[in-house]
Amino acid sequence: MHGLPDPAILPVPVPVPEPRCAVRIGNRREIQAMTPEDLRAAVTGELLAIAPDLDAATLDPEAHLMDDIGIDSMDFLNLVTALQGRFDRPIPETDFPRLTSVASIARYLAAAGA
Repeated sequence: MHGLPDPAILPVPVPVPEPRCAVRIGNRREIQAMTPEDLRAAVTGELLAIAPDLDAATLDPEAHLMDDIGIDSMDFLNLVTALQGRFDRPIPETDFPRLTSVASIARYLAAAGA
């Protein structure tokens, strides 16, 4: 048969998932408008999405992500990727060593918005 393909063998459309984050922050002014608590809450939210077994109520914002909290390098990369998407800002790999805790990431994002 020539012409159109048989409809029975056409691929089924796959739904595109909604972005994980509820808020996209795309410019410095919006980041500057966030309080340090807002930034820590945003980072904590992304961390909990990646490591849902963590307890937000007991999470120390100064705890080292890998040494104290126990996230592995893949989780860390997923966190950085999620933050880049949420804040619509690149985070260079050279800055990764500065991102050791929820609080240090929040400070980094605040400085990036300055």
